[in-house]
Amino acid sequence: MIPSVTNAVDPFSQMSVIKITERLLKLAVPNHLIWLCLFYLSFHSFLNLMGELLHFADRSFYNDWWNANNIAVFWSTWNMPVHMWAVRHVYIPITGLGFSKALASIVVFFISAFFH
Repeated sequence: MIPSVTNAVDPFSQMSVIKITERLLKLAVPNHLIWLCLFYLSFHSFLNLMGELLHFADRSFYNDWWNANNIAVFWSTWNMPVHMWAVRHVYIPITGLGFSKALASIVVFFISAFFH
């Protein structure tokens, strides 16, 4: 295992709250950097390459999610293909049946959670 992860296992077995907190904070920065690199590789590089090769016209895979000032804006801008699919195939049909927007949002959330 990676040394930082190996060092983080002992405090969990001893249940030392201060050491657990310290180890989790120590792992937060590398975790965040890895997440950002994988986001860039998958959403920016790979999907744009596939869009170019397959002549996909709309290559808007994400909007400026880093400027989101609330969670609703974040969830609707960080993964545009999933958001647009959920709006088109779940949210609009549910609201079209006369159900409330809040219920439609909850259904979209749980369907998205199920597939993730």
